[in-house]
Amino acid sequence: MRMRLSMTELVWQRTPLVTVVFFLLKAFKQLVTNFSNFIPLLTVILVSEQKWLPYALAGGYVVFTIINAILTHRFFLFAVTDDAVHIRMGVFSKKNLTLKYDRIQQAELHETWYFRPLGRTVLRVDSAGSAGKEVEIPGLKVAYALELRQQMLAQTVRAETNEQGEQIDAVDSEQQTFSVGELIRAGIIDNRVFLLLALLLYPLSQLDDFYDQAGDWLVANFSFLQEGNWWVYGGIVTGFVALLFIAAIFLSVVQYHNLTVSVRNNRFQARGGLLSIRTLSFRYHKLQKVRFHQNLRARLLERSTLRVGQLQPMAAGQGQAKTQFTIPVLKPEQVQQWRDWLRLLDSTQATFRRFSQLTLITPALWLAILFAVAAVIFYFQADSFVVALAVITAVWLLLQAYAVARWHYHKYAEIDGWLVVRRGVFGRRETWYPLYKAQHIDVAESPWLRLLGFADVKIHTAAGSETLEYYPLNQALELQARYVQAVASDRRRWM
Repeated sequence: MRMRLSMTELVWQRTPLVTVVFFLLKAFKQLVTNFSNFIPLLTVILVSEQKWLPYALAGGYVVFTIINAILTHRFFLFAVTDDAVHIRMGVFSKKNLTLKYDRIQQAELHETWYFRPLGRTVLRVDSAGSAGKEVEIPGLKVAYALELRQQMLAQTVRAETNEQGEQIDAVDSEQQTFSVGELIRAGIIDNRVFLLLALLLYPLSQLDDFYDQAGDWLVANFSFLQEGNWWVYGGIVTGFVALLFIAAIFLSVVQYHNLTVSVRNNRFQARGGLLSIRTLSFRYHKLQKVRFHQNLRARLLERSTLRVGQLQPMAAGQGQAKTQFTIPVLKPEQVQQWRDWLRLLDSTQATFRRFSQLTLITPALWLAILFAVAAVIFYFQADSFVVALAVITAVWLLLQAYAVARWHYHKYAEIDGWLVVRRGVFGRRETWYPLYKAQHIDVAESPWLRLLGFADVKIHTAAGSETLEYYPLNQALELQARYVQAVASDRRRWM
């Protein structure tokens, strides 16, 4: 009989001193991740006349972060037993975590660029359940981390069985590899650099003094800018956009260098990276959502992006959001191979339904209000009201056409126990939810819907929710009852 050790009887281990770097970089990463929350403060600092204030705040933050990283390392302890890993952490607020091996969803290695020369790595462990946790044990020797990972996963790997107790056939020992050319395409279709630029636009617009000095310098050194030729400014804009694409391509190649996907015994694993090697994986029975996505650039290149969501709540107090299993670029034949691996039927043969045309009422009302407000403003401000009216009418027609196109391409279908939702005008997005894993299904009636005798059906899963809009109330209740019955009668594993 296995004896259960108390917390005081455990053999506690401390990570090496070099993990201070890990905690320090983690704090800076959280700052970058939450950068948008600091935009108002940053704006106030930039427009302040106190020249010393930005340096004082930046210096204070750096000092605080370094001290916090040292103390976090000092108070971070872990202990390993035959059936669990125990974590102690926290400087002022102490936490004791116990992660049982049979509750661990995945245990992955992240070989960061600063640990690789030292032969060390980060072991990231995710647990299941409504109070799911994600913990990272940094600075472990690679051999020990691999041994510990195998020990954890040995108790979680079980053969999936169907209702009759028969083993389900699994895809075994298959691989996909991605060339540098494909990673370049992944960078072209990536939106991260452009999203970062959008976040920085407003703070950058407040740097008036900088622009005055930069403008004088440019005029003094590049006199042709004074001529105001449209092709000069067009070339500058084109060059800037090209630099953004080059940055996106560079980040893609660094992040996904030598990307290899392997499938074995219903475990899907992706491993890649140039400076830091990262491993992500999921087991098929923990799959909660599958999404194939194409933005406009991806459609032109005939490529897709795959994201697989699984049950992985945010780790409390660690600032870690859910990590999705992502394949950044897939050829059409690779998309089909993934559909086979994930047991998704051919959606082109399914009958998709559009949502009620009543869903167009809300955007039409908002556009009508905005049109009226714009017309009133231009009536009093514009030199030529006729021209202004023609412009806002053209804009209104374009937005109205876009709203109709969104409705036209927003469809759904039920395919072999999956809810499949398609949407997108310029890009395309196809999302698959296994209906038997739905956590709860609501019928929602807003005052407007109640007036019309309609309701929305909201399906909540562990990886997000989906809303089927504008159902007649009696049909919405019937759909809810049918889905609930299907979930209750299904005996397959869902986590």
